[in-house]
Amino acid sequence: MSNVKLGFGKMKVPDKIQVSRNIVTQMGIDITDFPTPNPSLIDMTTATDTLEAAYTDSRDGGKAKNAFMRLQEKALISLMSKLVAYVQVASGGDETIILRSGMLVKASKKPPQPMDTPQGVTVKTGKNEGEIIPKWSPVKKSVSYAIRKSIDGINWQDAGNCTKATTTISGFASGTKPWISVAAIGAKGQGPWSSPAQGMAA
Repeated sequence: MSNVKLGFGKMKVPDKIQVSRNIVTQMGIDITDFPTPNPSLIDMTTATDTLEAAYTDSRDGGKAKNAFMRLQEKALISLMSKLVAYVQVASGGDETIILRSGMLVKASKKPPQPMDTPQGVTVKTGKNEGEIIPKWSPVKKSVSYAIRKSIDGINWQDAGNCTKATTTISGFASGTKPWISVAAIGAKGQGPWSSPAQGMAA
């Protein structure tokens, strides 16, 4: 189901006037989908005309005129909020019908996407005995990375997690050449494992 989006309250007064008039025109054309607007289109037109006159009159900067214009602006916002609610119900959440009212549709939120496979995995020799330092290109929208290790490139073991695109892994026999593979973890879970990379332990 789609939802109405307007953002009316954040618009400048001339934009409110223009948008209001456009909506009244569109809903007046499409009376089949919107047979009984609430507020009525006559009330919307009256409020829009009143605001436009007050806005024009306030251009000389008088405080009283500006205050009156703001009151009319609030009145139109209030009516438009009710009309948005009417369109939401009358349309049944149908995007096409909402758009025929002259109003907009809220963009639907994209569900979390699967994580990409980490690329550019390399393994450098660590600074201390038995250490290696894997590194890879960061994966967008990842929150952490899972790491696995292997001595023969066939049998794999968990090597922990990290939040950055590099880490230090220790405990290898000095001079051995372990294999490392990395997977990104995001809102939808863990992504595919990277191609293995090999390096020499210090």
